[in-house]
Amino acid sequence: MKILIKANKGTYNQFQDANFTPYHVCSIWNHQLRDTFRELGHEVNFIGNEELANEIITDYVGYDVLFFHQLPSFMGDVEFSISLLKNFRGKKVLYIPTYISDDYKELIELFDYILVAGSLYNVLRWRVLYRDKVILPVSWHSPRFECIDVDLVNPYKDDSFKVVYFGIIIDRYLDILKRLAADGEQVYIGGIYAKKGEDYTRFFIEEEVKEFPENLKLITPNGGFVFGAQFPWIRYADLGLAFTDNKVIGCLRHKIVEYLCCGTKVLAEETIANAYRVLELHAGFVFPYDNYDILYKLVQYEKQNRYDKEKLKAKARGIFDMHAVCNQILEAVAI
Repeated sequence: MKILIKANKGTYNQFQDANFTPYHVCSIWNHQLRDTFRELGHEVNFIGNEELANEIITDYVGYDVLFFHQLPSFMGDVEFSISLLKNFRGKKVLYIPTYISDDYKELIELFDYILVAGSLYNVLRWRVLYRDKVILPVSWHSPRFECIDVDLVNPYKDDSFKVVYFGIIIDRYLDILKRLAADGEQVYIGGIYAKKGEDYTRFFIEEEVKEFPENLKLITPNGGFVFGAQFPWIRYADLGLAFTDNKVIGCLRHKIVEYLCCGTKVLAEETIANAYRVLELHAGFVFPYDNYDILYKLVQYEKQNRYDKEKLKAKARGIFDMHAVCNQILEAVAI
């Protein structure tokens, strides 16, 4: 099969800048998907709105599948994406982990297949709005395991029970993390701070860090980290946390998959669309939205119930392996 993957900004950055530093998984997904499809025996190239040597092409003639991976694949160049979808003669596939509002309806209408990752709830929402499309569930995928397993050195200095959170940090999340630390838990965090009232995300500044409780520790001085640096901290932690900023089910959290594929249990808020995976794998608990008291009680429970990390890791990797998910995608498209 001949497959085209729609390039995003991160795809261009990786080819154009030898010093490009990916701070988010969306900057590496396309490359990992390309490599995986190729390893499965397919001819794969990137396509974009600007040709870039032999790395990103603009000619789509003769290809069987045009594959868009999540929102970053068309955000920023919607007009080009619409033109490409209108003119491509093969199967047009969108892999999406969440539900999208009507903002992109003109573009979404041009796909043949919408593969919804990790959430039956969102599959049903898509089917209601796009009745003439093939809407199918597929598994949410992990970064390739060699990316997760680059650094196997334990970064912690002691064997105390450790709770971790990695990702975007809004004020509500930070308040919870501070409270856990003030209540005696060893909490390690990293990510980008989205402070209320500011229209941009940033790293923490020194004055903010000075206000942290003693047990709340950033993995770097300002919280920022290159994607991949979080995995040793997750691997050797006892418990990962996952929150959402919405009181209704909608968004997925890829950090749940990263925690599980490192063999680390999870406490996830109930309004996360893929939180059910935690229960499915007997890998922690789902707790009510914004309920600190229950969260704290569950942390105490997990402190008394150690588990086999290698067994959990093996189960999770069986579900979220990128090779298996790419096979799922191609089997769905072959219908």
